[in-house]
Order: sequence, then C-alpha cells, then structure tokens
Amino acid sequence: MLKLLGPATSITLCAAAFMLAVDATRDYGTANAISIGAAAMALAAMSQCLVLAARFRILEPVFGGLDRVYRMHKYLGIMALAMMILHNIVEPDFEDWVEETGLGDLAEDIGEVAFAALVALILLSWVKRIPRIHWEIPYPLWHFFHRFTGAFFALVAFHQLLIDKPFAASEPLSIYLNTLCVIGICCYLFTEFAKKSWRRSFYTVASMERKSGALEIALDPVGRPLLWKPGQFAFLAAASPLAEFHPFTLTAPPGPDGSVRFAIKALGDWTSQLPLVLKPGATVQVEGPYGRFNFRKFDLGKFFRRKEKQRQVWVAGGIGITPFLAWAQSLTGDENISVYLFYSTVNAEEAFGLDVLEEAKARLQNFSFHVVFSQREGRSGVNRLLANAPFDVKGADFFFCGPPNMRKAILKGLNVKGMRPGSVNFELFEFR
Repeated sequence: MLKLLGPATSITLCAAAFMLAVDATRDYGTANAISIGAAAMALAAMSQCLVLAARFRILEPVFGGLDRVYRMHKYLGIMALAMMILHNIVEPDFEDWVEETGLGDLAEDIGEVAFAALVALILLSWVKRIPRIHWEIPYPLWHFFHRFTGAFFALVAFHQLLIDKPFAASEPLSIYLNTLCVIGICCYLFTEFAKKSWRRSFYTVASMERKSGALEIALDPVGRPLLWKPGQFAFLAAASPLAEFHPFTLTAPPGPDGSVRFAIKALGDWTSQLPLVLKPGATVQVEGPYGRFNFRKFDLGKFFRRKEKQRQVWVAGGIGITPFLAWAQSLTGDENISVYLFYSTVNAEEAFGLDVLEEAKARLQNFSFHVVFSQREGRSGVNRLLANAPFDVKGADFFFCGPPNMRKAILKGLNVKGMRPGSVNFELFEFR
C-alpha cells in the first residue's frame, strides 16, 4: 500500500546509515562501530524530522496523511534521542588510528553542546507535561524552543563533518551523512523562511458568529485562494498573540469566490483568545490544505456498476462534526453510496451544524443522520448506533472524527457483535 512507502523509506534510511557506519568502522573495534552506527542513525533520523516538519504535500500520500507524517516525525525524534544517548555513553575512541587536530577538538566541543541542546528539545517535545504537578508546557513556549532544532542540527552537521575520524570524506558513509545534513538544513531554512511566502495565503475576516458552542469564522481571500477538497483542514494564524499556526477543518466545500469557513471550539488558550483578538476585517494567514480524510475514494460507482450501493457510516463526536458537514454539503445524490451519520454531542445547545444536516437529509435520498445528546441520554455507544442505522452496518466503511475513546469503544462493540467494518478511516489530528 502506498501509505506504507513513507514509513518503510524512513526505516530504510536509518538502517542504511547504521550499516554504512558499521562497515566503515568495523576494523576499529566493536564499541567504536556501535557508537558511530548509533550516531549515524541519530543524524539520519534528525534529518528526516526536519524534512517531515516542512509539511511537503508530496509526503502525505506515502505516509497516509499529515497526521501520520507527524506521528513518524515523533517516532524519529525518539529514535534520534535514544541513539544520541547511546553514542554519548559508548564514546568512540580512535586515538590509536587518528591524529588529533585543533579543528577536530572544536568539532568535539560543538558536538557536546548540540547533544545537550537536542536532548533537551526532544524531551520538551516528547513530554509536553511535567509529571506530578500536571503542568502542561504552553504551546507558544514549546513552539519557540522547537524552532531551534534545525539550528542545533546544523551544529551536528559541523561536528560530523570535521571531527577527527579514521575514514575519509570520499567514503560512502561520509557522502551519505553529508547529503542528509544538506537536505535537513535546506528543509529547515525552507520552513523558517521560504514557506511563509510560498505556502500561505492571506484572508480577511468576513464574519464571526457564535453557533452552538463554537465560533464560525468566514474568510474571504486576498489574492490567491486555497484549493481544497471537503474533509481537508488548514492551519490558521492571526495577529499576536495568536501568531502560531493551528489546524482546523474546513467546514464547507469550495465555493466559487474562494471563501473558507472554520468552526472553532474553545478547547485551549489559543482558541479561547480567538474571539477576543480577531475582528471582522482583520487579516489572517491560512496554510494548506492538508489531509486525506475523503469518503469519495471509496465510491467506485463511477468506475464500474454495482448492484448495491456502498454503505458508509460517519461517526462524529463534538466538534468532530466539521468534516462531515463539508461532506454532506458536497453530496449530489448521484453517488453510489448510502450514508448514515451518527453524531454524539453534549446537548442541543452544543449541536453544531444541525441545519446543514437537515438540509442534506431533505435534499438527498442516500443520506440520513441521528443525533445523541450524551448529557440527557448518556454516553453514545454501539447499541445506539445500530438501533438507528437505516441499513446493516456489517461490512460498511466507517469514518470517525471525534474523541479516540469513542472510536475505540464503538469498534470494540462492533467486533463483539461480530459486525466487523469493511474499513476504518480516521485522522489522528495531533501535531505536537
């Protein structure tokens, strides 16, 4: 499958670094080979982290979406941390084979600085919360320090290039590591400088309206608009103190004027401050679109005729209704699918987009929905989902957007009842 190509490539690049390092140092002792192998793997992992952080769209298909790109980014960071610590513990010793130089000593000192800084930055990204006191590191503080990762990686590149070592710059290992360093640094520079003008569009706030516990924002393009598909998301940034980019789903299909809509619920500091800082007429930046959450790739009716319509179950929890609103508005009725939307929310006041769902139900014969208010009816579960389904959900394609525990509980209930889905589709939607 295409989405396995990205992870397989990442693993191969790290494994190749280790094997080349072991091959280059195997004549200088096992400890030296292990240490240099660990260092090479750490460098390969860090370089890839910088590539993935650039959010190139070409990477989404081979990883299965931007959410999976960031998950691999996280795992590569953990691998880099482990390999750096191993390299530091099993310190290489080439004194019997290499004459020390002043530049090599400088590279060694710089390597120690880079090691300490990168360990701290990776731990900061990994932990997120301070144990026991339950203090969560504020996102602006985390983002500020995280931006220095590429700068310290450049110090690592200097360290590996000029450190005294028994193999020449023309050896396969040196060429491989130098190439990874150049690629990683270039991606870091792109992220920090070029992406701001290349990948981002400016919009003005046309309207802001509070609806059912969420803030709906309509934006009009200034110049080049986004081109997106229903179900995709984009990163939004406003003026200070909301200058950091945060991801939100586009709640409507593309319009002729290029306008976009977001539904944003106050779930943290950034989203809580948004209605206080943002006003109609203000300018914001939008980066995207991203995401591969698309129900149409399962609609095969356009390629060959099927006697029965394909069955799809869309399961939304809370503000997770947003991609399904865009999907419902994009339905024409000609699709070879029957759709059942199961929507769980706290109460009627928190039920966002019911007017859109009612309009779609009245317009389409292949769309139905059911809403559960958990405050009054208790937690939604597989029994409620099945009781209101207009068709047999066994073998149907399931699409989830909402709390992970809700998805896991419903899938567990379906398996217990012997009603395994035909496919399960969701996005992780966590990029930190």
